[in-house]
Amino acid sequence: GFCGIGPFAVPAAKKGCQVFANDLNPSSVEWLRRNEAKNKTKFVLSENKCARSFFQDRISSPPEDPKATIHIVMNLPASAETFLDCFKNTFPRDLWAGR
Repeated sequence: GFCGIGPFAVPAAKKGCQVFANDLNPSSVEWLRRNEAKNKTKFVLSENKCARSFFQDRISSPPEDPKATIHIVMNLPASAETFLDCFKNTFPRDLWAGR
């Protein structure tokens, strides 16, 4: 949701993680994509949209691999907790059972 220029997204992608990165600031996303190219990494997706919409659009269904895990990094210490409400009902038990 708050990837900035990629201090967490780029290293995760370099380790082979599937990364879905987003930031509301278009300049941050531009530099994120430059860092992605410079570091020869590949994100699954990088977007410039509202974090609430991004979370709801991207994690409404589980990954295809049943062993996959999801880690959500909200790199905005001053206000990240104000976005926790957008996760309510985002992980439907019937779709995520056994994960």
